[in-house]
Amino acid sequence: MSEAGAVVVGSGIMGRDIAAIFLNAGWQTQVVAPASGEWDAVRRHVAQSVSQMGGQLYGDLLHLRPALDAVDWSGVEIVIESVTERLEVKQGVFAQLDAMVPRHVPIGSNSSGMRITDIARACSSRERMANAHFFLPAHLVPLVEIARGEFTRGETMDRLMRIFSDVGRIPVRVNRDVPGFLANRIQHALMREAFSVIDEGLATPEDVDAAVRFGFGFRYVAAGPILQKEFAGLDTQFAAASSIYPTLCNDSVPSRTLREKVADGRFGTKSGHGFWRWTDEQIARERSRYEQVLLQAQRLLAPSALPGTAEPGEGGAAPAAWAPAAAQEVAIHRAAQRLQGWAVTTPLLRCDELDAHAGGRVYLKAENLQRSGSFKFRGACNRILALTPGARARGVVAYSSGNHALAVSQAGRMLDVAATVIMPADAPAIKIEGCRASGATVLLYDREHEDREAIGRRLVVEQGLTLVPPFDDALVMAGAGTGALEAVAQMQGQRVDTALVCCSGGGLAAGWTLALRAAWPDARIVVVEPEGFDDTGRSLRSDSAQTNARRSGSIQDALLAPAPGQLTLPVLRTHAAQGVTVSDAEALEAMFFAFAALKLVLEPGGAAPLAAVLARKVALEGRNTLVVCSGGNVDPAVFARCLSLGTERGGRA
Repeated sequence: MSEAGAVVVGSGIMGRDIAAIFLNAGWQTQVVAPASGEWDAVRRHVAQSVSQMGGQLYGDLLHLRPALDAVDWSGVEIVIESVTERLEVKQGVFAQLDAMVPRHVPIGSNSSGMRITDIARACSSRERMANAHFFLPAHLVPLVEIARGEFTRGETMDRLMRIFSDVGRIPVRVNRDVPGFLANRIQHALMREAFSVIDEGLATPEDVDAAVRFGFGFRYVAAGPILQKEFAGLDTQFAAASSIYPTLCNDSVPSRTLREKVADGRFGTKSGHGFWRWTDEQIARERSRYEQVLLQAQRLLAPSALPGTAEPGEGGAAPAAWAPAAAQEVAIHRAAQRLQGWAVTTPLLRCDELDAHAGGRVYLKAENLQRSGSFKFRGACNRILALTPGARARGVVAYSSGNHALAVSQAGRMLDVAATVIMPADAPAIKIEGCRASGATVLLYDREHEDREAIGRRLVVEQGLTLVPPFDDALVMAGAGTGALEAVAQMQGQRVDTALVCCSGGGLAAGWTLALRAAWPDARIVVVEPEGFDDTGRSLRSDSAQTNARRSGSIQDALLAPAPGQLTLPVLRTHAAQGVTVSDAEALEAMFFAFAALKLVLEPGGAAPLAAVLARKVALEGRNTLVVCSGGNVDPAVFARCLSLGTERGGRA
């Protein structure tokens, strides 16, 4: 088993989709599916769900078991029961789990209405049991309700919240396991009124659906009901409630329309007739539309693994745009633990001359001294360390202009994982040869006419390699953020007012933003890009992602991604990052300054944030400023130009 394992008891639609959630997060997942004749169907369904989430299912992650006594409990961190909604069946399953599951492992029941207090009442270890309620389709709807039973320990609740955050879900804590928990209580209050409106002849079913979807429900993609009323005014809500509440349905039994439909056997799509008649073709078409809309909603809201936080507001923190801030911190802290013994701690440096120039205190995080010569080692190594043994055995592939390729090559060599790297033919020779020296297979491409991502996808399909993306990946971003955790500790209580971080696809900038904002919520984040290649800066100033017209033409080769990442840009937007640019000449000036004043060797892209300080692109007077020197893999010819520039200036910083 890998470092993280899950067991799902039950192989119905919900159980399969819950398994897909853990599989997509790279967890070893065992599914208890007694009907072995359905195993092929289970695998196909799970693979399709993982694909819908943007992942790929590898056979060595999914393990189907005929019974609980066939489960391998080593490495298991969570068990989820998802069997039929009959109390006696669930109680029987929990009795077995009580006896078989190691005592440190939390157990959740995916029941939509049955209380864990009743399900686990006879269990001897019921303090580690809670409701863990998912919503159909579980792999597309991000919410999980964690409901506390009468005997559930707070430690169990905390652990379940953390685990579900780690696998990209949005857990909410329900302090008592009342019927319906949280979401269903709210949902059924809406449903009671919706059916009552139909009973009274106020509107047709079509108009009821339209009123919710395209009226107040349309806003729920952006904000929940409480936040909406914060903006509308609680006084306005009070006045409306005083007028409307007395007229609302308060029946304690289902509506007349619903009773009649059920009595007539008109159950909806499952019977082919409810409010409307359904053919198999219509059901398939509508289900496909429904799932596509949910996927679009996920992309609209925010990244699932590394969601953005909100600024603290008066009277308490404003709600997060997607998930609790703890989910971000957990991912980065777990990466820091995983990287212990592999990545090195890089120094935080000061320079009196630089302080005087900036008019404040400037701290330089020397990530050029990291293994492989750049911050990239952190993300690449974290991603590879998280792979299963089977995935490591097949090998990894990466595409990069150089630094990520070097990082993947060195991490692969250290971890005994075969690496293939796809690099532009015009990448610095020192980086290409560095990859080959680490034992990687190097494939060169023309960045103006070939698609490196397409090449990578082909190798994933043909050779079964695992792609290690350069920036748009939760584990890569979290690894990059560990450098910021170090900087926070190295600041020894001193606050950071402004952080300058170079930006290509945004993995470094996003990871650092998340870690720094957790420590200093008011810190200003400034991303630095080459002139003419400021896709992220332009994207932050507009409503849509921008691309660069050119793919080459700057010596800052490490910062020439064609567009910001789909995961990284929302993080930077959420935290109101700003963008500035520096010229190649300014980058060379900064390289010489770093060499003369600090004895640091930086590459042009790695010197970009320092160049922004020296060129006064950002007002820093009276502030504490953190500057990331991201890499030092400079081509000798380029470094010679830097030294020549310094000689012309008399050899002074």
